[in-house]
Amino acid sequence: LRAALTWAIRHGEAELGLRLARALRPFWYARGHYVEGRGWVARFLGGLAELFVGKEDYVRAQGLYEEVLDLSRQMEDASTLVDCLIKLGYISLFSRDHLKATALGEEAVMLSQERGYTADLARALNCLGWARLLEGDYERARDSYAQTLALYTELGDRTIAAESLEGLACAAGTRGDAGRSARYFGAAEAMGYRGTPARVALREPYLAAARSLVDEATWRAVYAKGRSADIEEIISRALEEARNRSE
Repeated sequence: LRAALTWAIRHGEAELGLRLARALRPFWYARGHYVEGRGWVARFLGGLAELFVGKEDYVRAQGLYEEVLDLSRQMEDASTLVDCLIKLGYISLFSRDHLKATALGEEAVMLSQERGYTADLARALNCLGWARLLEGDYERARDSYAQTLALYTELGDRTIAAESLEGLACAAGTRGDAGRSARYFGAAEAMGYRGTPARVALREPYLAAARSLVDEATWRAVYAKGRSADIEEIISRALEEARNRSE
């Protein structure tokens, strides 16, 4: 039975695996393997949710992730719980439900800090940053992104750092700082950041607003400087600017 379930995972057969894991519910209970049974179900639910995310069917993905969330709480599986909170947080952002995204992001940040999940903490902080941007709390959004960037040296994850820079670019634009916004947007692109269509849609209103603050030639020139700048230097300057504003 376990070999069949493992086969389904390895071959990406999430729907088949989910049906099998659920059909085996009497077996799990008869043998006292409650946690293992829930674990298999949670893994296949998560895999199926990922398929729907890939199709941008966030309504169906959300329902599946909420099932995983409930199971992970029952199993006290902190790692799966945090991952699910972050994914549900982003899905809430895509529907512009910033209140729900904030609640999910804050719980994910708290659990990640308690458990020492540094990579998840960075993801959760970025999610929380977007939620705060949508809420209009630009200063706290900026602080969330800066905290993520501060983890870059430890993680070395360029995708997470690039998303943070993009968030900082959005926050800078809301303060009327088109220069900093253009520079950060350029640096984020230089790091190879290519968000999903739903994530790109989050930033578009802020990008358009920032670009409208200056003429196109000026924007392009500063953007190009950010794109060609040393990434380590850009991150260092961004952190220094964040520290100076908090003093």
